Amino acid sequence: MAELNEKLSSVEHGFDIQLAEPKDFRAICELVSRAYQTPMIPGGFSNRADDTEEMLAREIAEGTKIFIVKKDGLIIGTQRYRLENDCCHLTRLAVAPEFRNQGIGRKLVEKVLIEGKNRGAKTAKLEVLEERGLVPYYESFGFQTTETKPHHKHTLVLMEKKLV
Repeated sequence: MAELNEKLSSVEHGFDIQLAEPKDFRAICELVSRAYQTPMIPGGFSNRADDTEEMLAREIAEGTKIFIVKKDGLIIGTQRYRLENDCCHLTRLAVAPEFRNQGIGRKLVEKVLIEGKNRGAKTAKLEVLEERGLVPYYESFGFQTTETKPHHKHTLVLMEKKLV
């Protein structure tokens, strides 16, 4: 019943969260590439989202789940996660630039956290580049920084949240 209510709530807001299927892989790759695109400036970020359909198929075969958000049949958001032992690892949150700041990323992260907890995860973990400015965003979900370390020219922030 709770799942039905959640689905109805998402539909009311004009989008639907569902698990990706192989037919979605090309659109996911294109979305992630667009969402991760950044200006090429000295010392700045480069587009590191070089996913392929084959990579997505391999990740799913290895246990990764990919949620997508569709609006009018188009994929406008995606979030991946995998369970390892009692930990839910979040990766590759992406929202189409023209749909940002509408709560889509928040819904995806919340969906993954609920899914992870329901599947037995006791903690959730993720990594983010500090320079992207997303640490406060993830702190709003209750994630806390557990470690920072150099990563090329940037700083990698490891974050964790208890799910129990």
